[in-house]
Amino acid sequence: MKRVIVLLCLIVLLTGGVFAASKTLRLWSMAFPPHVTGLQAVIDAFQQRNPDITVKIEEQADLQNQVKAGIAAGVVPDLWLLVGYDVLEQAATGALAPLGDIVSIQTMKDTMWPESWQQQPFDQPYVLGISDPQGDIGLIANVGMFKEAGLTVPAKFDSTEQLVEYAQKLSRTDAQGNLIRGGVSFREFNLPYYLLSYIADLGGKFYDNKSQKFTLRTPEAKKVLQFFYDLNWKYKVDSPNLPDAFTALAQGTTAMSFLWPEFVSWARINLPKEEFTLIVKPPFVKGKEPKFGHIDGWNIGASAKSKNLAEVKKFLAFFLTPEAQMIFVKKNPGFSPLKSLAKDPWYDSPDGKFLKPVLSMLPRTKMWGPFGNDNPICAKAAEVIENVVNKTMTVDEGLAQWEKEANLQMDQFYLKFPKLNRPTIEY
Repeated sequence: MKRVIVLLCLIVLLTGGVFAASKTLRLWSMAFPPHVTGLQAVIDAFQQRNPDITVKIEEQADLQNQVKAGIAAGVVPDLWLLVGYDVLEQAATGALAPLGDIVSIQTMKDTMWPESWQQQPFDQPYVLGISDPQGDIGLIANVGMFKEAGLTVPAKFDSTEQLVEYAQKLSRTDAQGNLIRGGVSFREFNLPYYLLSYIADLGGKFYDNKSQKFTLRTPEAKKVLQFFYDLNWKYKVDSPNLPDAFTALAQGTTAMSFLWPEFVSWARINLPKEEFTLIVKPPFVKGKEPKFGHIDGWNIGASAKSKNLAEVKKFLAFFLTPEAQMIFVKKNPGFSPLKSLAKDPWYDSPDGKFLKPVLSMLPRTKMWGPFGNDNPICAKAAEVIENVVNKTMTVDEGLAQWEKEANLQMDQFYLKFPKLNRPTIEY
């Protein structure tokens, strides 16, 4: 009998208890292959160290709206990915668990790129950034189309004039003169961030820190929006009859797109026979370095109502380590929030070298927001741009409409959350 008792005691010691059970954490991710494969690689490394914790990815076709609906219904997973402009509301409503016991805001300021902590203006963080290249850093180019035109893909464009020159050489028309392949496409949800950066390039301000209002009816804003209009109607390197920037690049109906760099990772999985790379965007003022802005970086957060918060935070603490960050970077090429990893030799590798020209620009990246209802502000801007390009609205009318809607959305947000401070923009 004593031998049985001793054996049972040994089992208890070795297994952590007869009744101890492994925990399963649910993680919602956008159904975007580079994100999913990156997360799974991190999870595999984590579970090797923590076999008693299982992390299960659940892909969502419409992640942002699914999370909002889940929060409203009180039914959310333990963890989910979210973009920077959703952090304010989800933290303010108590949906996100505070993460100050994992990392402090001061440590973020000391070791991470500014966006990591500027997107969450609280006394402690509520999200951790994941590898994500800034959305407005450049254009994605189809390398094969450049070769076909006898052109070498430049690392960056020196001016908007040079961009137009390349786009004209890359465009193709049919016998009737109709554009069947654009030289450059720009109609995409992230385009407003390019516009804001270009307004700042010209020395303009799209938001007044004193009045805390958007100011988009300015000569600088008009000049920028006019340029994108002219790509269609003056330079004829794009057309409203062609698809949006993402679809056109994927279907081969444009040679370049103002588009987020993750497209390169997506294309390696979904378009393996095609080669794409990144070209750093041109400055709007020739001879000056372009400005870069961002607000829609991807993050990971935890539910404040999770019944497994100890295990959740153990996973998040691992996710923040340099090892885990680089595991994710190699599957979803971008930039870790940890500044030290910008020196990692992976950026000299065949898979990472397309991002190397951007590394020196990371310290100059600005935080354009958060304004609160950034998603509808951006959506309205994209709608206005589409109307201007289709000639159903003039450039002046478009900027007036964008300014009106942006201020309306921001006012509605801060009326709902009066304790939150409106942003101060550093130009």
